[in-house]
This record gives sequence, structure tokens and C-alpha cells, in this order.
Amino acid sequence: MNIHDHFTRMEERLNAFPLTVSSGLEIERIDIDKGYMKSKTIFADGSELHLFQFVEIKDEQPMIEKYRYHYQDENGALIKRWDNAKHHPEIDTFPDHIHVGGEIKNSSRPDIEGLLAEITNHIRYRDRNSFS
Repeated sequence: MNIHDHFTRMEERLNAFPLTVSSGLEIERIDIDKGYMKSKTIFADGSELHLFQFVEIKDEQPMIEKYRYHYQDENGALIKRWDNAKHHPEIDTFPDHIHVGGEIKNSSRPDIEGLLAEITNHIRYRDRNSFS
């Protein structure tokens, strides 16, 4: 696997997700095994996932060195943001953490399937409660 393969798989997964309305991807390849990826995906309810990864391929496996997965509602308000910026050393899972509302919580780094599952649950919960 090289960096192009990893980013292509991420793009394919985002585009194949049933709730995706549109998705745009920007890639900056540093070399065959290292690069950045930024994407913006808009979902059926208008919410958006802004995804950033800096990835290096080591032993044929993608190693996500830096990441930020920012999920917001249709008005731009934060729903959740997972990242590994090293600004919360008090968190047990440092540097990995999640922003939920105004709180910082422990979190492991989610993979793309975990992110999409969270988004599915959020949209379904929101849809169910919009008829209450």
C-alpha cells in the first residue's frame, strides 16, 4: 500500500456512504509514502464532516500521525471533533481526545467506519426527535 492507495480508500468509503450528498478531497503527497488529506463531506441532513489526516505508510500500513475529524451541524456549530493535537495532556488518552460541546473527553482515534457509525447514529437520533 502507498499513500495514494490509502487516500483513495478513504475517498471511496466517504462517497459510498448512503447519507453522503457530496464530498470533496484535497491531497498533498509529500512522497510515495507520506502525505496530507483534507476533505469536506456533506450529509443528507446538511451536517458536515471536515476530515484532515497526515499519514505515513510504514511496513505497508497507514500510520495516521496527525488527524482532525470535525463534525458540525448545518449551521456550522460543532457536534464533535476528534483530534490528536497535543494540547490536553490531562486527558488519559493523550494525545487522542474528543471535543463534545464545551467538554474535552477521553477518546481513541476512530477509524472511518467508526466516524460514519457516529454520524449515522447522530442523524437517526436527530430525525427521530424532530417529530417529537
